Amino acid sequence: MAAALEAEAVTVAVEDGAGASRTPVAQVEFSGHVALVQLSEPGRHAHIQKERWLMSANLLQQGDRVYHPMYGFGVVESLTARDQADYYGIRLSDGTVLSVPVARAEGLGLRPIANSLTTVVAGLRSTARPLPNDDRERAIQLKARWQAPQPTALTQAVRDLLGRSRTSHLTPADKRWLTSACERLSTEVALVDGIDLTQARAAIQQEIDRFKLKVSVLQPTA
Repeated sequence: MAAALEAEAVTVAVEDGAGASRTPVAQVEFSGHVALVQLSEPGRHAHIQKERWLMSANLLQQGDRVYHPMYGFGVVESLTARDQADYYGIRLSDGTVLSVPVARAEGLGLRPIANSLTTVVAGLRSTARPLPNDDRERAIQLKARWQAPQPTALTQAVRDLLGRSRTSHLTPADKRWLTSACERLSTEVALVDGIDLTQARAAIQQEIDRFKLKVSVLQPTA
C-alpha cells in the first residue's frame, strides 16, 4: 500500500521593518509537522500563517513492510480489535511484536517503506538547503527530521548535512547522526529493492564519497 501525502498551501508573511510582504520570497519544505522556511533574502523573518501535512487514512495491510521512528523496521503481522479500538501487530526486526493503535499510527510516524536506491540517490543529489549554524539548533532540527513521517525527510536531511560539509566542518555529533541516518537509509533501500544490505551501504557510501568526507557507512556504529 502506498500512503498518499497531501500538503495544504501555506501563506508566508515576511517582515522587513516596513510591514508584512506577501510576495513569494520563501521556499517551504515540510518535515513532519514543521515547515522549514528558507528565505531568498537575508535579514528577514518568516512567519508561517497556516500549515498542514496529512497522510491518507488507508489502512496498512498484513505483510506490509513499515518503518516506525522509535522502533525501526518491521512487518505488519496482524490487525486486531480490542477495547473498542483497532491495533496493528508489527513484527520488528529483532523479533518482538509492537502493538500500534491504528488511529494513532500516522501521528506516531508509522509509514510503509518507500525509499528505493533510485529515490535516495536522486534526493541526495537534489539542491541542498542550509542548516542552522548553531550546533544545538542543528541537532534539534536533525532529530525532528529523523522522526518525521514523510519518506523523503531523512534523505533531505542527509543531503543538507552533506551540503553543509562543503563549507563547514561537521562536528562529531553531525558525523554520528550522518552515519546512523545512512545506515537507516541503506536498510530501507535493501528492503525496498530486495538487495543485500552490504550492496545498499556501498551505493550510499559512493554518494558520501562525492563530498570527500571521512565518514563510512560500510562499518556502522553500534
